[in-house]
Amino acid sequence: MFLADIAPEPDVAGGPLVIVVVAAVVAAGVAVLAWLARSRRRG
Repeated sequence: MFLADIAPEPDVAGGPLVIVVVAAVVAAGVAVLAWLARSRRRG
């Protein structure tokens, strides 16, 4: 899994929370890119 490489400390307390945060950041980035693409197409 590449998520293990992103997290600097896999044994940090709340490890699952790190995965959730990373997933949220990736989802936000994808949403922003999709919004930008839509805006560019519009005009």
